[in-house]
Amino acid sequence: MKKTPYIIFALLLLATGIYGQANGNLNQIGDKKILHVWGDHYQRGFAQGYYLAPQIMEVFNDFYWTMFSFSSTDFYSFLEGYYTQHFSSDQRMFFEALGLTEGMAAAGTGLSASRIVINP
Repeated sequence: MKKTPYIIFALLLLATGIYGQANGNLNQIGDKKILHVWGDHYQRGFAQGYYLAPQIMEVFNDFYWTMFSFSSTDFYSFLEGYYTQHFSSDQRMFFEALGLTEGMAAAGTGLSASRIVINP
């Protein structure tokens, strides 16, 4: 019986849209999509990932995975290691990228290619 208040609270959160809310909106005018996002770096990244998950996957698979990684998990790992050893990313970029991947997951799309899975 003690679980009832928690279940009701969870249902209220889901019903009001507070849980997992994306700070943005995606509109289409003609053949152009216009994404408007707001909030901190994480919130903007989350909205981008949430609203543009299929397009992000398309670019990742058709461009990055094929052209830069040569569809090879070994080369992808090499590039990732090279980047982490030679570059330092601003913390804001990290949080935006984290928000992007979590937004994609919330939209039901994980960032994956072949055997590589990048999911929060």
